Amino acid sequence: MLALAKHFLATYAQQEQRAVSSFDGDCLHEMSRYPWPGNVRQLENLIHRLVLQTQGSQVAFEHLKHAILDSDLSDGTTAVSSRDMQPSRFDEGGLVEPLWLTEKRAIEEAIDACDGNINKAAGLLEVAPSTIYRKIQSWKSVSDS
Repeated sequence: MLALAKHFLATYAQQEQRAVSSFDGDCLHEMSRYPWPGNVRQLENLIHRLVLQTQGSQVAFEHLKHAILDSDLSDGTTAVSSRDMQPSRFDEGGLVEPLWLTEKRAIEEAIDACDGNINKAAGLLEVAPSTIYRKIQSWKSVSDS
């Protein structure tokens, strides 16, 4: 996983003409401990965002933490309390992401990867398109309340 992260960093730094060229030690350590519940595209998208957001030559753990925390809060599939509406938990074991957030992120990334085509995204995720439509509607309901 770290080899892929380094590859994506070099690729996107060159593509975006950015000076960022490495991860600091804490960042590498936490990246190796993070469960990466999505797929390679999740990692690739995160690294691309880090390249765009990093001002210096090195991605620090703080950059990684903020990139992971920078997400919507609820998938709306269950009753969510304000305590549950935290994008990630940081504890002595490293980064832990709630399952509902992993699911929402995977759906959003699949839709983005398919240029908004929900039927195609559903095929990639191996779910019915109606499942995605229902979840999107539930996210809107939660954000409207």
